[in-house]
Amino acid sequence: MKGMVINMKRFIAVLLAVEMMFAVAACGKTGDPAESTGSPPTGSSPPESAEEPSVSDEAPGTDYSAASGFALSADSFPERGAPYKFVFVSNQWDQTVAYVEEGFEFYAKQVGSTCEAVQSDSDADKLIRNVENYIVKGYDGFFINVMPSTSGRVSEICDENDVIWSAVSGIPRDDNDLVVAPYVEVNNTVVGTQLADEAVSWAAKNLNGFNEAEAMVLILDLSGAEELHARSVAMEARAKEIVPGAKIELADTIAESTGAFDNELSYNMVSRRLAANPDVKYWIVLGPFDYLSVGCVRAVEEYGIDGNTVVACCNGDLYIPLLEEGAASAWRFCLYWDMAVMAKYLFFGLYARVSGAVEGPELWPDFVKPGEACAGLQLKAVIMDPSNYEDILGYIDYVTGLSYYGKQWTSGTEYELIDFA
Repeated sequence: MKGMVINMKRFIAVLLAVEMMFAVAACGKTGDPAESTGSPPTGSSPPESAEEPSVSDEAPGTDYSAASGFALSADSFPERGAPYKFVFVSNQWDQTVAYVEEGFEFYAKQVGSTCEAVQSDSDADKLIRNVENYIVKGYDGFFINVMPSTSGRVSEICDENDVIWSAVSGIPRDDNDLVVAPYVEVNNTVVGTQLADEAVSWAAKNLNGFNEAEAMVLILDLSGAEELHARSVAMEARAKEIVPGAKIELADTIAESTGAFDNELSYNMVSRRLAANPDVKYWIVLGPFDYLSVGCVRAVEEYGIDGNTVVACCNGDLYIPLLEEGAASAWRFCLYWDMAVMAKYLFFGLYARVSGAVEGPELWPDFVKPGEACAGLQLKAVIMDPSNYEDILGYIDYVTGLSYYGKQWTSGTEYELIDFA
């Protein structure tokens, strides 16, 4: 297939666009969040243990692990009420960022503090100026929407001014690539591997007569976004292990894009491969995030093979409206994690440090990776499909207290939100 030729200026612009897009939109939200009281959704009767792992019975301040429940909720801090000032410095503004900011503000109120938010118009220089301005204003804790290109400078400024900070949708690293603060993330290799496993398993169980010799695994990739690329590479590696007899292709969207990373791009990419592989009977189409999956579904529907296809992805906010409409079609499931959950753990982790309850290197010692000084708390992806999405969203409403989705948690199933594996 003939690749698209783009000049260097356009290529750099595309890479920057992908980087900025991932930094704020890996998990987009839609709709208006409902007013929350922090209580369980009406009609549900969850056990008390469902909120989070309970705080350790040891004396306060002696166990800072995530397994003990430390810094996962306001309950970790019996002495609270100091009016600390937090700020969320975002790269740019969209519904995702607004949702995260809402979470920070909500959790700040629980401990008698405040959290302000400011956006930077996708301008790295403006983001740095915003950080510097809020340092001058005397803010106590900073959530900063860094990208790999800005993390080093942000780290330098914060270190020079004794600022306590954490990254949002990224890892807080200095110019030497060293982790300088605790953070919350999803393990991209783990979720990529899991997605491939679940998709192949779904196909084997549900596609009539599934045979890997007649199958193709198409994996969409964004090579310019480090985190997304890691997921896609993990999918490819796992697919080669579990369905070695299938056709497997890692298709780079950057190579085939004219600058837009949207459903039309994925529609065209999938359509071309459907036409070029008439011998393939069963299709497994995987994506590192949900923005591309709608176009994949449209392509297989128009080609008339949705009954023999599995579309699946990491994240899934664009999947939710289709589930609500009963129009998910070949989009069988997603691996879901929620930005409000991330915001909750990010906030209380930073609050623990700002309030003096714990030093950065001491927080969540059960999640410190070999060779790193600070923890990277790992969120766990939940398999979400038409049969359980309302219950999962209801559980997230309950755990976060934001009641964003307006769903009821009725099953009593306590979904794992942190990956302790």
